[in-house]
Amino acid sequence: MRLLRTSRGLTRAELGAMLGYGEDMIASVELGRRIPRPEFIDRADAALGAGGLLVVMKDEVARARYPAFFRDAAALEPEAVELHVHASRRCEPGATVSRPSPGRSSGGAGRLVRWALRPRKRPPSP
Repeated sequence: MRLLRTSRGLTRAELGAMLGYGEDMIASVELGRRIPRPEFIDRADAALGAGGLLVVMKDEVARARYPAFFRDAAALEPEAVELHVHASRRCEPGATVSRPSPGRSSGGAGRLVRWALRPRKRPPSP
């Protein structure tokens, strides 16, 4: 990224302003102290006119978040967490829905419908 930035005659501050990040973030990414998020990579590729050169590296950058010996295990983590949550709640995957918060619109009507259709415990028999 640094090579692309300097070849365009941009300073870190100028590139940061174009991307909506600070100069420190640009420096940290260039020096390898911070691993950029996919959105950052997309914006940087477009701003620097890299023609997809940076975008191609997104998968490799994502894998770099973990040490080499742990990368395979890290790839399994999201599925393992989902299975654990559903197994501990004894329900089908995708069936758990948290109660909608009053006054919050993040989730909308669909979440309210899922809440109404959630599996319920049966009352004890008399």
